[in-house]
Amino acid sequence: MPSAKFLKFTNSLPKCSSSMYIQLHTHHIPLNHHLHHMHAVDSPHCPIITNVNETIHHYLFDCLQYQR
Repeated sequence: MPSAKFLKFTNSLPKCSSSMYIQLHTHHIPLNHHLHHMHAVDSPHCPIITNVNETIHHYLFDCLQYQR
């Protein structure tokens, strides 16, 4: 069962936001790094920056497409 702290945090969020939080926390998010691990895409690399894996950290902090 989820902890009381987690339930308190997610109760105030819309379902789509709590789902995104869980995906980020468990690293099961539809970014190329994870999709490549599941053999759903050919490459783990970011479509914008070549030779850089599209990881959560890259997506949130480094990717030029989402910089703003």
